[in-house]
Amino acid sequence: MTWLVLALAAAVAGGLALAWAAEAPGGTVLGAADALVLRFQSADGKLAKTLRVQGNGGIAWYEKDKDAKIVGMTVSLEHNGVVAPFAAGGVNSGLVDPDEFLIGPGDVLDINAWKKPEISRQVPVRPDGRITMPLLGDVYAAGRTTNQFRDELNAAFGRFYPDPEVTVTVAQVHSYQCFVQGQVTHPGAYLMNGRTTVVQAIGLAGGFTQFAATGRIAVLRQTSGGSQRFEVNYDRIVAGKIADVPVRSGDTIVVP
Repeated sequence: MTWLVLALAAAVAGGLALAWAAEAPGGTVLGAADALVLRFQSADGKLAKTLRVQGNGGIAWYEKDKDAKIVGMTVSLEHNGVVAPFAAGGVNSGLVDPDEFLIGPGDVLDINAWKKPEISRQVPVRPDGRITMPLLGDVYAAGRTTNQFRDELNAAFGRFYPDPEVTVTVAQVHSYQCFVQGQVTHPGAYLMNGRTTVVQAIGLAGGFTQFAATGRIAVLRQTSGGSQRFEVNYDRIVAGKIADVPVRSGDTIVVP
């Protein structure tokens, strides 16, 4: 049922492609108080269309700008109107650039609504990935870009205000870190201030020890579809034979 709805929504939005993991166990079952919400963004980053599928079988299609060219989409699960994490085992929710910053636990967010000080505030993201907001209660923020989370908050607050105009910025970054282990001078966790590659991460850890097997470095990564492991050949990177590999927040780099 969920797969069919996602495919239908993609077609309605103009052929926007969705990736569904083949190994995803079963489907996502919606309860009566749940809703699967697909929000489509136009080229200027604004919300253009929304498809809401209720657990009780109701479907609502809303077009804010019916002529907009759709370039992105977010998928979220709402329970009693509050956004919850959506983990359908591999849905590519939002066409997110893998190098784009994702909100994580420990980050501090500035949430501002135009001329609405009662819902504007600075809040930390808790270890469970949630923040607490007026009217909404606990809202899941981790794993979203600021634009995705902005759209989710605008949709949620839209039940209380005709045009909330919420913006989201990251005031403090604490979650954007990687872990370097094995045959490096200083194994440990390292904060990343911007786009960081495997070669740069090795440099943060002080470089290799004399016993490092630099040709078969392992990168361990957690994704919505499960754990991933792939090898990186440091020697071929520095020789200019292959491109360096961007590191994502939460990656573990193991040097054997």
